[in-house]
Amino acid sequence: MNPSLDDTQPNPTIAPPHMIRMDEDDEGGGPGCLVWGLVGLFMLGGSLFVVLMAGLAGWNDGYRVAVGNATATSAHEILTQCSLIPNDLAQRAFGLAQVRVNSLMQSPQGAECVATLAPQMTAVYDSAMQTLTPAATSTAEPSPTPTLIADTAAPSEGAPTPTSSSGFDLQRLLAEAEADVNAGEFLRAIDTLDAISAIDPTFQKSQVDQLLFRALTSEATRQYRGGTNLAQAIALTSRAEAYGDVGELNYERFIAELWLQAQAYSGVNYPRAIQLLNRIVFEQNLPNYRGARQELVKQYIAYGDALVTSGDPCGAVQQFDSAARLTGSQTAAAKRDSAQAACIGLQAGPTLDPLAPTPDPTASGVAPIGQRP
Repeated sequence: MNPSLDDTQPNPTIAPPHMIRMDEDDEGGGPGCLVWGLVGLFMLGGSLFVVLMAGLAGWNDGYRVAVGNATATSAHEILTQCSLIPNDLAQRAFGLAQVRVNSLMQSPQGAECVATLAPQMTAVYDSAMQTLTPAATSTAEPSPTPTLIADTAAPSEGAPTPTSSSGFDLQRLLAEAEADVNAGEFLRAIDTLDAISAIDPTFQKSQVDQLLFRALTSEATRQYRGGTNLAQAIALTSRAEAYGDVGELNYERFIAELWLQAQAYSGVNYPRAIQLLNRIVFEQNLPNYRGARQELVKQYIAYGDALVTSGDPCGAVQQFDSAARLTGSQTAAAKRDSAQAACIGLQAGPTLDPLAPTPDPTASGVAPIGQRP
């Protein structure tokens, strides 16, 4: 063969083996860094979403519980105020009844209560208005044909003159209200003063307001100190604030509200009742307020009994001990010792009776190791 002809032929280039393998890896290898980054970002987002939804679920549960507790408390207050309105009407305490109605109208449940009582309130109020004596008028028979000529004759001497355009002798009613205040008939005075304001809001307004303030604060003080209707005292105090500074009645109202709340939770929510009673007995240092100390002891013992019944004697020990420390009650101390013993036994676990027979290991059909059944 001619060497010169061989030199002119193209020589094929053969790639090194390691380069061929690199090309194959690039073309047929796994996903790149960008793909893996996107996958990781998606997984991180999914994890954050799960955490967020779990947090929202827990918040929603707590919110529903809080709303339920607030609703239960509000419903109890509404029922209490609704139950007091008929008594106010029976005592002709229209002003106090109106205060309760205004408060109840702020909520749908209260509005339903007012709607139910509306016919009764209207009937009692109309009856009361009919008992008010208007100024005396002429008893002469009226003329069947009205005259268009103005009567310019002077009124006869001795004829009573109305003290307002309403035709009622408001001056006489005001004098009666003042006499009732001086005699300590505060609720009756309040009713009369409310009637005067309803008939003519401008009549002797300064004197009417002063008498109302005096009657409201005096009756509220009476109820706080020795009465049994603390809800009425609270309502009277709140109403009196519209006419002046109620002074120490603010503190009386605060303590009365604590007591009424404690009574509402008594026997229903022991921890809450105990907390409120502790505020009266220790925080405000009023252990003798309506028997607050004795009531606190009762709640401690009742709470301990409930814990024992539910299988938690260890939790009951503290409740019985608190009751025993407050009054030195032997009953509470005995209950504490019994609960303490039950708590120790519960923590130690079941004990074996030394006189009980030893169980036969073959009774279950399983022989000891190394022996045939």
